[in-house]
Formats: sequence, structure tokens, C-alpha cells
Amino acid sequence: MDGKITIISCDDFLAEFVPTTAAPRPEGSSKIFSKLDQQTVEAKMYGPLMDAINDAGICPGFSCVTTATKGDKKSGSSQAIDCGIYSEGNAPRSVVNKDGTLGSPPTDWSTIELSIECKTHSKLRDPFEEAPSHPNPATILRKETLGQILSYSQFVFQHQHRTFHFMILFLGDNARILRIDRSGIFATKKFNYKTHGEPLAEFLWRFSHLAPAERGVDTTAELVPRDSVYGKLMKQKARSAPDDHARARFRESLEGEDWPWWLLHVKDEHTRKDRRFLVGKPHFTAFGLAGRGTRGYVAVDADNAEAPFVHLKDAWRVMHDEIDKEGAILQELNHKKVPYVPTLLHHGDLGQTTRSSDLWRKYNPKAPSDQICPMKKHSHYRLVVKEVGKPLTEFTNSTELLLALYCCLKAHAKAYEAGIIHRDISAGNILLYPNKKGVWCGLLNDWELSKKVVDKAPQGRQPDRTGTWQFLSAQALSDPTKLIVVQDELESFFHVALYIAIRFLPHNCDDDSVGRLLYHYFDAHQKTDRGHSCGEMKLASMRNGEVVFLQGGRSTHLQFLWSTGSSIDHPLNKVFKTLLTWFQAYYQVTHDARKLNERSDNLRSSCMDGKSGTEDANILEILNDSDDDDDNDAEDRRYRDDVRSMRNGTLEASLIPDSRRPGEVSSAGFEDLELSRRHELALKLQDHRAMLKLLKEAFTYSWPQADKGDDKRPEKGYNPDSELDPFMVEIQSSIVRSILGKRESELQDSLEPPSTPKRAKQSPEQYYPTSI
Repeated sequence: MDGKITIISCDDFLAEFVPTTAAPRPEGSSKIFSKLDQQTVEAKMYGPLMDAINDAGICPGFSCVTTATKGDKKSGSSQAIDCGIYSEGNAPRSVVNKDGTLGSPPTDWSTIELSIECKTHSKLRDPFEEAPSHPNPATILRKETLGQILSYSQFVFQHQHRTFHFMILFLGDNARILRIDRSGIFATKKFNYKTHGEPLAEFLWRFSHLAPAERGVDTTAELVPRDSVYGKLMKQKARSAPDDHARARFRESLEGEDWPWWLLHVKDEHTRKDRRFLVGKPHFTAFGLAGRGTRGYVAVDADNAEAPFVHLKDAWRVMHDEIDKEGAILQELNHKKVPYVPTLLHHGDLGQTTRSSDLWRKYNPKAPSDQICPMKKHSHYRLVVKEVGKPLTEFTNSTELLLALYCCLKAHAKAYEAGIIHRDISAGNILLYPNKKGVWCGLLNDWELSKKVVDKAPQGRQPDRTGTWQFLSAQALSDPTKLIVVQDELESFFHVALYIAIRFLPHNCDDDSVGRLLYHYFDAHQKTDRGHSCGEMKLASMRNGEVVFLQGGRSTHLQFLWSTGSSIDHPLNKVFKTLLTWFQAYYQVTHDARKLNERSDNLRSSCMDGKSGTEDANILEILNDSDDDDDNDAEDRRYRDDVRSMRNGTLEASLIPDSRRPGEVSSAGFEDLELSRRHELALKLQDHRAMLKLLKEAFTYSWPQADKGDDKRPEKGYNPDSELDPFMVEIQSSIVRSILGKRESELQDSLEPPSTPKRAKQSPEQYYPTSI
């Protein structure tokens, strides 16, 4: 949360965020808390506080309810906030316990308007420091409180369509008022609400008179009652539409009575028309509070019931001069006929932006003028595309997995030729989609972090990492300011393939060790003087050209098997071994600056021996429908391209061969030959051609047809206390953002929710890379 928290006075808070009302406040309302007893037990704070607000009438039209003991069933979590303010008619009611007694009302994340959390101690549990320059909590207990309130806010944002959320935090005799949006937190200075109740009373009075949009309600989303015209249309569409995967997913989104249905507006940027789509429960929700907050829906056109299902993406995109809207990128890719990417239908901003970043400079006047605001500005944005894909994890066998990767690599290559680089290759962004013949191909999705290749900025454009932590290259993880290049993206494709293979294909890692392997390779980190860096295992794999893990007290080389219990090698081993050899050479070459000029230009590609491969005519048609440079002079053209790139200054210096003619090898001895071989292998990652050729040739091997098994990833993740350091504790909380959870893709500090019975720690599953 570094730089994401701003502490301001109560007067400034009210002036910035809570407009005044002409209605006179009830007399004496500022003193309604003055006679409340000081409590040493938290639970005894709830009732008197809620009664004081309700009885005083300072929040007309709303009800204050204690909900501390029961979580919201539809959230899948037992977490419950102490109290909440709900609009009258939406307030949760008391429930009858099994013994017949009347129990506390449950928290309702989908209707709560203002969250209230209570702590008995004003300092030990205060999640903020008063110092404006260092507002982040320093102690474990204070960090727990921050993680807790962020976790609750995340539930609100997940279950509602909101632009921001207000919260009141009672700390013994003191209080703070908070405003939370996708950029950060603004909180008031701590004040004694018993002796100085004016700020709290005024806030509640103004809050009750705010319009929905001023309370943070997203007015571009309308609730759809199940018995309404639109509700009946949704149910009819789920029953009668063509029976395919899109209909099945839409039907799943309508199941259950707890999750609300919505009519979402899309302001089409091209036609300037307001389009409307009906959605149920999102099939994907990015974990985290700060960031893009992406949600994905299978949607129905509300104005054209006969239209096929489409995919609607709701997100808070980063506003930056050098970041194009995803729809604009897709439009360009579609225009240039880039294959295996979504087809744009509609897109546009909704006119809603975060305010925290705009106000940061105003309330941090001592910050250097050249200091970049640590808060990103986000704009609410919706995108509709034609294709409704399914997660990569639903592949049927390794041949289908390989084909999906090949298609997406092809899409990436063609997009790169068109001047666009994706920059967020992840398991969640590679989808399966049937072509016209019903063959499940790959669909490279989520282009919102892409950029134009012509942009030669030496560093990244944002104040922290861009991408998905688990699948970023080791070099990108080690340097958050690194400009993402083709080699990084090709490495990300490898990490995706390895991640899916470890989870679903047979291999020599015991099932009870898979969680540890996934954690150390994909989730782990190292602390450095520059912050958090790539984990040791991934970095070692790239540098050494092999994936080695501990099992039974011994170092074991990861090997995939034809079938469970078999000793026959899986053909994927040959693909992975070749790629790891290339990555190893690339890392060695780029790391060894002393020998940059000792290179060989022998660029002859190595071919893998073919075995009897796929005979599926549809797959062969896809593979043959390409313009890969497989002819005999392709490597000579590549050599000329490299020399031309060298002269233009666009080829990475450490990979540029000298001006010897192709085939001429230095006679300086074995060391020179070895270094030349490294450069030859490293050059295979200079563009997509060698990797496309490798995957294409892999289809000539024999592949098992039923090698996919159950998911070996532990249901509750892998997070042993013995290996849990403070950073991994932090990323379990709600502010983790998209580095974990897919998509939110930016590594930021966050905090662990407390482990009290009513607020259980969040499962590591919640921050795992691809909850799809």
C-alpha cells in the first residue's frame, strides 16, 4: 500500500467527497455518542453505536444493523463485518438459529451501503499512522486491521457495481471515516467522536441525502428482478439458445437465487450509442481491491434477443497517455486480420474515474515535483467481443493444449508484425475457442496492457510491474522497470505451458508435492535492495536450462510421463528441453557482457526427429495455414534481418553477430565455439519463428490421447507457515491486485486478514494465479 493511503482533516474529507445538503440536521445530533460507555469487549460496542445512530434520525432512509457473527453465504466466505448501514427495505433481518433462538442478521455484501468496523483500542488496532508522509501501519496488529477492512471492501466491490465505497472505523473513543476506490484510500485524521461528534454526525447526515452516484453506486448497472421482462428473457435464452459452451456458461451464471442479475450499459465509442447487455454472475472476477477489478460475463444483447451470446468485460482501465484502450487495440488487430484474437463489437468508457490519484498531489504538497504519483488513475470501461471462450484449463489432452499455445503464439507473432506487443501472457489470457469446424483453437485474450512496438521508452510506463507475476519472465520479475521485449513474452508462453502441464499432465512429481513445486516456481520471490524479485527456482531454471525440485530429500529433474505410473517419456519433454536450452543460452549471453563480440553467425536451426504424429486433418489444416519461414533460405534471411536491425539499432546488442558471412566459425578454440553456440541458440528467441517451428514440428510426434488427469493443484493452495515470509503474508489480503488472480497484474503490498473465528484467513486459493 505504499503511497496508496492519504490522511486528511475531517473538514477536507467532507469538502472533497460529501456534498452538503440544505436540509437542517436534527438538533443535538453531534452529542448522540457522548454518553456511550467505554467498552473493553468489541462485541459490546456494536449495539449502542447502532442504536445511537438509528434513534437520532441522522441517517434517514437507512438502517444501521449489527452483522458481526454471520457471513454472507453467497460470498463463499464466513467473513462478516461488525455493522453496516443499509437502505431501508434492504437491511438484512435476524435469523432463527437451530436452537430456536434469534440470531444476528447476516452480512449482505450485495446491498450494504456503508461498512462499519469496530476496535476497542484506539492505537493498537489503528490501521493508519497520523504522519502524512508515512501513513502505512508499522505493527502486525495494525496491518491486520488494514487487511481486514480492505478484505471487507473487496467483498463489497465484488458483489456490487461500485465506483467507490465509504467506511467508518471506530477505534475505542476515536473514529476515522474512509473513502476507498480502485486507486487508493483517503482517510480522515483520527478524532474523538464522543467529545467531538460533529464530523461523524455531519457525515452521516450528508451521506443520507446523497444521490446514489454520490454514494459510490454505479448507475450504469441496473438490477434485473427475476420476474421482470428482462429476467424472463434471460431465463428463456438460457433454455432455448443453441446448445453449446456459451449457452452452458450463461445458464451457469443464472443458477442460484442469491446472486443478482444486471443490465449493464456500454457506451459504444464508435457509434456513440448506448448498448445494453444482460448478465448474471461473472464467470471471472479478478482478486484484489486496488487495480482494474476486471469481471468477465457471458452476456445477452438486451435489445436483440435473437443475437448470439457475447462476452462482456467490465474493468477499471489504467488511464495513461501511452496506453490505448483495449477496444482500440482489438480494432487495429481485427483490421490487420491478426488471427486468434477476439473480434471487437463494442467498447467505451463510462464517464467514471477514480479521484484518489487526482487529489494525491494536492494533499502531498511536499512531494518533489518530478515524483510520479504512486496511485494510478483508472477509468471505468466496458468491452464486448464476439467470442465466448473457455479457460485453457478445460483442454482435453496435451495435443489440444499444444494447439492452443501454437495458435496464441501465432496471434502474438502477427500482432507483433502489426506493431503491437501483448505484455501479459498468462494462463488466464489464453482461452479455448472452437473454429468453424469445431476444433478447439487458442484465443489470445486481454490486450489491455499491450503497447505499440514503436514505443522505445527505456523503462516501463507505470510505477510498478505490469503483467501477471506467475508468468512474467525471470528478467522482468527481477527488474520492475524493464521494457518487455519478445524474449520475455516467449518465456511467458513457456511458463504458461509448464504451469498447465504440472497441474494436469502426468509427471514424476508426487501429487502431495505439486503445491510446493507450483509455489516455488510461480509464486515465490526474493527480497532485494530494489524490492521483491524473481523467485530462486524460476530464475535458476532459466539460467541452468532445467527445472529441478526437491523430492524425498533429493534434487529431481522434472519429467512428464506418457501416463500415470508409466516410465515412457511424454513428447512434451522434448519441447520443454529445447525451449529451456534456448532460454539458458539467452540468459547466459545477456548476462555475460565481457564476451559480447565473441559470437558465431552459424544460424542453422536444429530440427527435432519426427515420429508418427497427428493425423487429424483439421489440426493439420490449421498448422498448414501459416506463412512461417520454413523454406531453405529462411535462416539466411534471418541473418540479413539481424544485421539490418543492428544497423537500425533495434536488435538487442548482446545478440548481434559480427559481420562474418554465415557459416564462418571462429577458430579461437572450444571456448569460442561454445560461446558461438550460445549466441546461435539465443538468437532463436529474437523473434517467433523458431518457437513456432518447434511447436509445429512437435505435432509430428506421437502424443497420448487421454493424458489429462485431475487438477493436482491443492484445493486450498500451498502456504506452509515455515515458508511464509511477511511479503507472502501480505499478498493473501485483499489488496493483492492482479499479480495473483490473473489478471491483476501489478505487484503491490497488501495485508493479511486476521485469523479470529469470525474472520478466517483467506485461502491461498484466492490469490492463486488463475481462478478461472
